[in-house]
Amino acid sequence: MHPVDVGIFLERVDHGGWGATALHAVSWVQRVQPWREAHPKALGAFATAVTRLWWEIAAEDSAPWKVATAGHAAELKALLLVTP
Repeated sequence: MHPVDVGIFLERVDHGGWGATALHAVSWVQRVQPWREAHPKALGAFATAVTRLWWEIAAEDSAPWKVATAGHAAELKALLLVTP
C-alpha cells in the first residue's frame, strides 16, 4: 500500500467526526485506484492496525474526539473486512 493511500484512509477516519458515515467513507475511498487494487487482506490488516492505534490513544486520553475517532476507525475496519 502506498503512503498516499494511508493518508486517504486516515482522512476518511477523521471525516467520521464531520457527519460522514463509515459506509460513505468506504464508498469514497474505493474510487481510488490503489485501494481497488490492494489485496483485501492488506486492507484488513491496515484497518486493524489503525483501529488498534486509535483505541490505544483513546485509552490514554479519553477526549471525546479521540474516542469518536477510534469508533470511526472501527466502523471503517468492519466495512473493509466485509466489503469486496
